[in-house]
Amino acid sequence: MLMETPEPLVPVAPAARKNRSAFPVPNFTQFTLSNKDSTCAQGAVSLLLHRLTPGSQVTYKYSLRRWCLWRRIRGKPVLLSEDNDAEETDMMEFVYYFGVVLGYAHSTLKVTLFALRYAHILGSTSGRDIIKDKLRLKLTLLGLKRLQSSPTRKYAVSVQMLKAVIAEQRGPTWDQIMLALAISMAFFFLLRASEYISKDGKVHTEKILLADDLSIYKKGVLLPWDQINQADELVINLRGSKTDVYNEGNKLNLTLTPGTEPLEHPLVLLRLAYAMKPAAFQGEHPFFTKDDNKTVISRAEVNKALKSAALKLGLDPDDHTTHSLRAGGATALWRAGWSPPKIKRRGRWLSDCWLIYIWPGREEADGIVEDVLALN
Repeated sequence: MLMETPEPLVPVAPAARKNRSAFPVPNFTQFTLSNKDSTCAQGAVSLLLHRLTPGSQVTYKYSLRRWCLWRRIRGKPVLLSEDNDAEETDMMEFVYYFGVVLGYAHSTLKVTLFALRYAHILGSTSGRDIIKDKLRLKLTLLGLKRLQSSPTRKYAVSVQMLKAVIAEQRGPTWDQIMLALAISMAFFFLLRASEYISKDGKVHTEKILLADDLSIYKKGVLLPWDQINQADELVINLRGSKTDVYNEGNKLNLTLTPGTEPLEHPLVLLRLAYAMKPAAFQGEHPFFTKDDNKTVISRAEVNKALKSAALKLGLDPDDHTTHSLRAGGATALWRAGWSPPKIKRRGRWLSDCWLIYIWPGREEADGIVEDVLALN
């Protein structure tokens, strides 16, 4: 009786570099000559998906529902045919119906079309770009953009408004303290909304600040949380963002001058929160979680607090949203004399788009006529 010869394994050299991503490492001991084709095919598709961040994957999946509904109503398959003229016409009519009739924003439908393009790249062997070279479709999107009113630029939260909103929210309950703390940290750390709060009940798990992402120090020495009253520095670790091209995260800090305890300082608010609930300061859960230990503070709650403070200051509440906190922090740093490179680094901006966040003060125009007329 002949002994069965085991199937030879295909030698594979694993990557020497540290794997920082969540991409699953294949089991090379099960990688044989008979299954290598299917394994490679599945792996190639996984790499295509891995090109998108987890947040983008969720956004694309949600956005495609509109297109699937559109095609189902018309009795057509989700993926388009090879007829370029017909498919372009269908996409143009989709933009018109959802943009003009149903009132969806130009930017929302643009994301849907990008999601549809990626679905075709994944779902067809040709991997063609269904948007490329479709001039009529691009002009249709531009027409919708022009038809819809431009978004109003949100005002920056001023220092006066920051003090007002924290004074109003800094109440006796855990939820109030955490809301005040969220607003304070968003302002001083120039946080994006996805980095600390939820939107429509959804949390960006790869971006949102966790309890374990906070640490405290005294004169550069790490302290345990039960010594928070002695701490003079707060450090946060932002694990990921859309501008973190190397996926290394960003560490930002704030210091507290000895002998001063401004009520708006994140470290001062942290001391109040720790005295209420020490257990909330450890673990891999979103830090700004409410007293029920499961609900994350929402964008709507932060917006409501900002609008309430705006009304009390005689300002238009519609001009202030979570975006105003990031703009307010950047404007405050500019007014305080920070250099552009320092502001960009603090806000994790890769380009000069941070300039649109800055609101100039009246005093910047002081003496402008005299200075110009004094020129030779």
